[in-house]
Amino acid sequence: MDPPSHDFLTWTTYGTWLHGDTRGWCDRKDEYYPGKHKSDPLLEERRRKQLKHPQTTFTPEMRTAVDAAISEVCEYRGWQLHAVNVRSNHVHAVVTADADVNHVLRDFKAYGTRRLRREGLMPEDREVWTEGGDRVFLHSSAEVEACVHYVLHEQDGLR
Repeated sequence: MDPPSHDFLTWTTYGTWLHGDTRGWCDRKDEYYPGKHKSDPLLEERRRKQLKHPQTTFTPEMRTAVDAAISEVCEYRGWQLHAVNVRSNHVHAVVTADADVNHVLRDFKAYGTRRLRREGLMPEDREVWTEGGDRVFLHSSAEVEACVHYVLHEQDGLR
């Protein structure tokens, strides 16, 4: 069992932040360092053409389902969920867990996907999430508090 860590997690829905995006982008070989690469409209268009289906954007009902699923996994695993904010195209969560942060992120996505499918809000043949996500270790209670404030007060929109 890992010692508890405080983490700020962010991940996006399928097709909403492609390589080449004007907000900057990264990939696995960059260890998901946000904004590492600059805008590349041609690359973004190529990636858009490679999508298996249209991008996934959450409705209010879908957001509620994912929020409930994240709370459920935290309760089941004994993790402390400080804050969660499910937006139309991404999710933020601040959590203290005694598990590897990659395991936490994987569980959040898996529980969210299962809930969406079980409630008939997402077809089986549609991708819900992009690969990976952003993981930031929080070193102090002040950092946890600052992230909680950000997560709870972020406005909806396309990042």
